[in-house]
Amino acid sequence: MVTVWSKRAMAELTKACAYIYQNSPKNAAKIRNEIIDKTIELFNHPYTLVTENNLPRTKSGKIKHAASPP
Repeated sequence: MVTVWSKRAMAELTKACAYIYQNSPKNAAKIRNEIIDKTIELFNHPYTLVTENNLPRTKSGKIKHAASPP
């Protein structure tokens, strides 16, 4: 399967990597590859990176929204 990136997502990835590249070209490539690898992992296992600790919360600490596995 192929991951299809939106124009906006690709532009944001490029911008982030360009920023990192200013200080560390080696790390920019490493981060870019890690992000791309994670998107591939998400396709195969969409709920592995979702935990209660990293769900968006309100100021009072309640979970704003959560997707449940199909």
